Amino acid sequence: MAVTVKTGGVFTQAEGQRPGLYVRFIEKAIAAIGLGARAKVATLKTVYSGTAVTNTVYRIKSLAAAVELFGDVNTKDIEMILKGGAGEVVVVTADAASVEADLTEALNILETYEFHVFVAQPDVAILPGLAITWLKACRDNGKNFIGVFSFDGVETVEAIKTAAITFVDEYSVFVANGVKDVDGTVISADLYSCYVAGVVAGTSLDGSLTYLEVPFAETITRFRSVEVTELLADGLLVTVMDGDQPRIEQGLTLGEGQFSKIRTVRAKQAMIDDIDKAVNDNYIGRITNSPDGQIAVINAIKTYLTTLATANIIANDFAVELDKIVPSVGSELYINIGVRFLDSIEFVYLTITV
Repeated sequence: MAVTVKTGGVFTQAEGQRPGLYVRFIEKAIAAIGLGARAKVATLKTVYSGTAVTNTVYRIKSLAAAVELFGDVNTKDIEMILKGGAGEVVVVTADAASVEADLTEALNILETYEFHVFVAQPDVAILPGLAITWLKACRDNGKNFIGVFSFDGVETVEAIKTAAITFVDEYSVFVANGVKDVDGTVISADLYSCYVAGVVAGTSLDGSLTYLEVPFAETITRFRSVEVTELLADGLLVTVMDGDQPRIEQGLTLGEGQFSKIRTVRAKQAMIDDIDKAVNDNYIGRITNSPDGQIAVINAIKTYLTTLATANIIANDFAVELDKIVPSVGSELYINIGVRFLDSIEFVYLTITV
């Protein structure tokens, strides 16, 4: 019999259908946009004594590997990052005598690697200031990540608030105080910020740091309730004592409005990164800018957003459509996306009638 060919549709066997070959032509399906893993933390080291060399990036997944590279006494930061929940630590090295140009060069090397959180340890006094400037410049150039900052030795509320001003940004987390380990070891705010960076990276996108228990004995500085409120109002990440258990009071960034929450900023970061990767890998130069091609891209984005909605990261009333003002012609495609980010319950108000 002759080969039967059709365009699109599905294969169905009709009553009385003849045996033979049936062929259908369909437009190649656009690749699905997946929800990527987000557990990589990056940092910069200027002090090391192992096999590591200057201006080199190392990707570390175990403490043993870190000890070999940097020496046993120089790995507490990486231990803290891994303890917090990071799946990988991306480390760039710089010379201990580095000046601003050297540190900038090391950060620029690090920029070419994938990571989701950067923690700036103040081994060198000028590094945190350089790092926040670099973070903003990276974002302007399309690379999004959260920065975790602190200043060791800053203890009073006013001093902490003043120190945090330099780092105001929605992608910036400022750790207000340090903790003590069960054996009494003091873990300063800058070292504790490494643990916080690991927690930020290791927490699921539908999770929150608010009221999260941390595995330490107590906080170094115990703030009064009014002081905690004051620090939270400025967007600082404060660890408090809940009875005998230290907890992160609220998962905040130094941003404003809905983007003052780590959860929301990470969700936005995930959307940008995942859609960007899919566009670069599968769409650019591969899909014709025709009505069919445009619909294929829009449907792929809708499917991805459905994944986020199912995971309780965004509300399921999202919208994806062609821009109705700017025409999508030639090589340019304009799509408008509307989403509502979901948050965790943090405030419960009871009205009791008696």
